[in-house]
Amino acid sequence: MTFYKEGGLSWLSPMTAPPLIPSFVKYSRMLNKNTELGLSTFSYAKSYNFALSSITEQKWDIWIRSVNAVTISVGRSFILNLNRFAELKYTFSPGISYRWGTELVYMGENDYHDVIAICTCDYKSIGLGSTGSMDIVLRNRLYLGGSVGYTYYFEKSRMNPNSTYYIKAYKPNRDVLVFHPRLGVLF
Repeated sequence: MTFYKEGGLSWLSPMTAPPLIPSFVKYSRMLNKNTELGLSTFSYAKSYNFALSSITEQKWDIWIRSVNAVTISVGRSFILNLNRFAELKYTFSPGISYRWGTELVYMGENDYHDVIAICTCDYKSIGLGSTGSMDIVLRNRLYLGGSVGYTYYFEKSRMNPNSTYYIKAYKPNRDVLVFHPRLGVLF
């Protein structure tokens, strides 16, 4: 296995394999009993199925996507005590994010099918979103659960308009829906 900073651990090279473990790290500080300030980051990389010899490729097919994001959020928690050892904690966290990364997009090949043109489209944008999480907290220290979040990024195409392969209609992914299983320790 190799470590790939933009996608966690992967079995093969970063350009041909998806990550084995996408990374997600969050630190939050309780401001009072029910309000927290959080800083989180995640990395994700995925290579999609493509064959260099295939003639079934469609223009604008994404071959590889690699994305990193940092989010600052303010969360509001609601706690339900199940018994004296366990509680159910639900947190709603609106936040602001910044992401950066790259997409490799298939653009075409020449008449001899031996030169493939791809576009490296960069992500660099700010987004607004929110996350909802539900955790079971055991003995006020160990928690397990998950979170679901949605972020909308204010992104425009970064393709070079002077390039031969410029496509005015190409739009980068602006809507991001994520799920993060969680296991943690409160300290």
